[in-house]
Amino acid sequence: MKVSLQNILQKYGNQITGVCGGVSVAFRGFLQHSGSKSQRNMKREVGPLGEIPGGQYVLLAPVEPELSVGDVLTEGNLQVVIRRLETVSVKDKPVYRWGLCEEKGGEDLWGVPL
Repeated sequence: MKVSLQNILQKYGNQITGVCGGVSVAFRGFLQHSGSKSQRNMKREVGPLGEIPGGQYVLLAPVEPELSVGDVLTEGNLQVVIRRLETVSVKDKPVYRWGLCEEKGGEDLWGVPL
C-alpha cells in the first residue's frame, strides 16, 4: 500500500518545497484549500499585530522527508505553515503524512522592535 500511495503522490502530486530544520527539501504531494463554511473563514480578522491569515489547507505528503509542526511549505506563490501533522500507518508501518496548514501572512515581525 505504501508503494501505491508513493506512486500516486509522485505521479499526480504537485512540487512542494519546505524548510525543515533550516534545510530546504523538495517532495511531491497535495496541498488542498479547505473550503470551510465556518464564520472564521468568512470574515477578515485584524489583530494588534496585523491581519490574521484565514487560509487553511490540508496536506498529503510522503513519509520522507521528515516534516514537523512549524515548518514552512511553498507551492508556487503559496506559503503555508504546518500547524498539525500526523503519520498514517497501516499494519504498524507508516504510509503517508496528513497535516493541517495555515497560509503564511506577510512578513513575520513577532519580537522585532518597531
